[in-house]
Formats: sequence, C-alpha cells, structure tokens
Amino acid sequence: MAMDVNNVAGILFIIILSIVLYKERKKLDMEKIAFPLLYFVMYRAKWGVKAMDRMAKRYKQTVKWFGLIGIGFGVVGMLLMSVELVRNAIMVFITEEVIPGVGVVLPIQAKGVFFVPFIYWIISIFQVASVHEFAHGVVARRFGMKIKNSGLAFLGIIVPLVPAAFVEPDDKQMAKKRHLHQQAMFSAGPFINIIMGGLFFLLLIGIMIPLAQDISKVDGMEVVILAKGEGGKMFPAEAAGLSVGDVITTLDGVPMDALENFTSILRDKHPGDTLAVETSTKGKEHLTITLTQKPKNASLAYFGLSVSPHSIIAPAVKERYGILADAFLWTTSLIFFMFLLNLGIGLFNLLPMGPVDGGRMLKLASTDLFGEKRGILVWKAVSYFFFAVLLFLLYNSFFG
Repeated sequence: MAMDVNNVAGILFIIILSIVLYKERKKLDMEKIAFPLLYFVMYRAKWGVKAMDRMAKRYKQTVKWFGLIGIGFGVVGMLLMSVELVRNAIMVFITEEVIPGVGVVLPIQAKGVFFVPFIYWIISIFQVASVHEFAHGVVARRFGMKIKNSGLAFLGIIVPLVPAAFVEPDDKQMAKKRHLHQQAMFSAGPFINIIMGGLFFLLLIGIMIPLAQDISKVDGMEVVILAKGEGGKMFPAEAAGLSVGDVITTLDGVPMDALENFTSILRDKHPGDTLAVETSTKGKEHLTITLTQKPKNASLAYFGLSVSPHSIIAPAVKERYGILADAFLWTTSLIFFMFLLNLGIGLFNLLPMGPVDGGRMLKLASTDLFGEKRGILVWKAVSYFFFAVLLFLLYNSFFG
C-alpha cells in the first residue's frame, strides 16, 4: 500500500510540475540535449538572491563563523573520504567478498543502485540541493561575492524528472576575493548538508523511530531486489515466482517478524537444500525453493534476493488514528531518506575531484602551496586519480 501511495504521489508531482513549468515557460532557459527525450530546464529567480542577501546581512557574524568553521569540516571530510575511497578500492581489488562503497541513488531497483521510492527521491534530492546551493549563496554574499542568479533546475526525460537548485556567482569577481573566503563559500554547501543529515538523524532516533515502533509491527520481509546472474540467469527466488514487493511471512515455519530470523535461517542452509516459503501474495502462499551456490563462494547457499522488514500499523492504532498513522510512518521513511542523502551527498561533494566542492577547494589550496602552474598540475593529477578510483568502484558495484 505504501508503494502505491508513493507512485500516485510521484505521478501527481510530475503532472503539477509540468503544468507550472508550462505556464512559466517564458521565464525558462532550456538546453535541448535530445529534445523532447532529454533536456535541461533552468528557472532563474531574483527572490533567491534577495533572501541570501537578507540572511547574510542579518546574521553577519553567524554566517562568517559558519563559513570559516565549514572550511575545517571540509578539509577533515575530504581527507576521511579520500582515505576511505582508496581503502575500499584496494579491498574490492584484492577481496571479492567486499562490497563497493559507492553506488548511484535512483528510484529504480537494480544492482549497484541505492533504491529510494520515487516520491521520497524527488523530495529528498530537492531538499538536499536547495539547502546546499542556498548555503553557498549566503556565505558568498557575506564575503562580498556577487551572485548573478539563483533558481531551480530540472533534468527532463520526456517530463520534468530530476530536480535541482543552482547559484550563479560572478566567477571573475569571485576570483579576486581572498582564497580563505572562497574556501568558505565552497565548503558551505557540503557543510550544511552534513549538519542537516545530523539533525534528521537526531529527529529519527529521538522521536520518529521510537514512536513508529510503538504504532507498528513487522509482519514479514519484503522483497526489494531480485538478483540477476550472468546472461540474465534467474536465481532460485525469481525462478520460483517471487517478485519485488512480495512479503515473505515465514521461512521453514519461522515467522519473519525480525530480519535476524531471515538471515539466521539462510546461514544454516547449504547449496541444494530446500526452503519452505510462505508469502502474503495471492497465488504464492506456499512455495518450496531449492537454494543454489552463492556466486564467488560456492560453499554458501544463495536465495537470490534482498529483503527489508515490512511493517504494518497495529490494528488498535489504525482504528483510532486512521490515515494519520499512515502519514506518520510515511513521514518517518521520508526523514530517513533525507538523513541518508544529506549525509551521503554532502560527503561525496568533499571528494578532491574536478568540479565538485572538494575539488574546487583542493585547486585553491594547491595553487597556494605550489604556485599557479604547478598547483594546477597537482590538482589535475589528484582529480584524475580519484575519478579513476570512483569509476573502478562504480564498475564493480554494477558488474562485479
């Protein structure tokens, strides 16, 4: 039911956004990449710049210290992300069992993709991008950097789909400012995302999750991914008829009311063993599945799916609060994804690589340390190295 609500909400979002953009089409800049299949729309607005100006003037000291402290967090985050990325790449290279720590966040279910339901994805990406760019703009204005425009943007694939926000600084004027102030501006976006991630985390563990546990119960394990073998080979779960969205209620007669029950039963199985599976899906209530060998480790049994706990609202709570209980659980899930995406995207933007914020910070630092020409060479070398590491991890995430 939750997925149906998300899908309907996502469709309504696209329809409403399409109508709004059509009515405002005279104010839009469109880059027709492969129109109408693929295009990029920018909606420039002066009100965003005015809001940045007001905040920068009203909270001068706060914004100043936010920007300067952000530099420290940015440098520490850049070092931690760099070390972790290299460590993960080395472990993936020498050990087949290690999972790549890099993936693509999308509203589709596929290998190498961190799946986020569509409407959660849209709202979370928009929130992450908006606060990120707004922080850039406020700190830029605090240190006297001119902002030409700000606004919203959308990548369209037939219809407006991927939301974003942007700030357009005057690059020539910005380049004349002190490097310290430029560093503060570059670090402000990732810094605010990390802060927002922390706030959402505290909200989750302090309020949302405890309340959600009180009003709901786990009634099974929902199938979220069906694994595919080489050449599209089906593994046992898919071959037996299981589909994404099915809820497994028991395995070998054991109720699936905790993820630990699911993993412990599979841990005791061997390739060739059978598994009695019951689901709540009509026509699939009783299945017998023969497990196969796990890819890359033939000694382990393999089911061929990934699951996550499926929760329902307790009947007494549902009867008393009705749709409000559903709305609360929906909001809890949204806050969870906003926590993950703020933290993940904030840290990713600190990588010392090319055009992302960490790369721009590294470029300034390199020219300060080594001079203009040599600093640019150092910056390019580091950027290419981490870009290669990122591609290696993404390749293994999708095809490893």
